[in-house]
Amino acid sequence: MVKFLALGILTGIIIGFLAPLNISLINEKFLLILLLVGFDVLFASINAKLLQQFDYLLFTNEFILNSILSVGLVYLGIILGLDLFSIIALVLTLKMFYNLSKLTKSIVQTIKKNSY
Repeated sequence: MVKFLALGILTGIIIGFLAPLNISLINEKFLLILLLVGFDVLFASINAKLLQQFDYLLFTNEFILNSILSVGLVYLGIILGLDLFSIIALVLTLKMFYNLSKLTKSIVQTIKKNSY
């Protein structure tokens, strides 16, 4: 599992340096939303793994559905001329920090449990 993760990250870095890529302003918004969704789901998954409640199917479904919903709402906002991007980015950031705080509590509880 860790080998595949490391290989994927390394491949992404190499492709990122070798491929000339220009991202338009609209695509930057979608990329940022997907990045926020990824970090949110990542923190929630690490927390679930520490609590021994991790499920690959749930992780995959949550990432895909959150991505589709978030990008869809940003696209709808662009079509309607509304700034839904800022609202969705704020909500995802708050959710990410909430999951990060839960992860921190789980790590501290695990350390306390193992030290006694």
